Amino acid sequence: MDWGEIERTLRDFLRGDWAILGIGNRLRGDDGFGSFFAAELKSALAGTPYAERIYDGGIAPENYYGKLARVGYDRILIVDAVVFDGAPGEIRFFRPEDFGSPLVLSHGPTSFEFLRMLMPDAKVLVLAVRPKKIRIGDTLSSPLKEALEPLTALVKNLVSSPR
Repeated sequence: MDWGEIERTLRDFLRGDWAILGIGNRLRGDDGFGSFFAAELKSALAGTPYAERIYDGGIAPENYYGKLARVGYDRILIVDAVVFDGAPGEIRFFRPEDFGSPLVLSHGPTSFEFLRMLMPDAKVLVLAVRPKKIRIGDTLSSPLKEALEPLTALVKNLVSSPR
């Protein structure tokens, strides 16, 4: 997917009352991408009202589902490393329905059914980045480092620019 298509998808999705939930285990290299992304974006948006919409779910995103539901967001963008047929660092979008249940990610199973029960009317989109290495002790691989900065800048610009 090219950056223009990524921008169009995110521009369309991140409107209204949205939140971003990063998922991942930072101790397992590329598996931590969603968590690293959430931290970078929250830092980039510090001092704006948008920073409070960014959540780092780490390896237990289910711990944030109740908070997301209490706030009552209409749209949830989940950012995570997902193994799919693509090159490391490639970005694709999925809906939770595209995966089996529970979704087995590199850091363990994640069930979006609980999120759906708490927020049945919310739109959920998964921004998936193809990992290269996910062993314990690994750091982010070059392809994911190369995706992190422009993705963070893109989302920061989209959410903080008037539309």
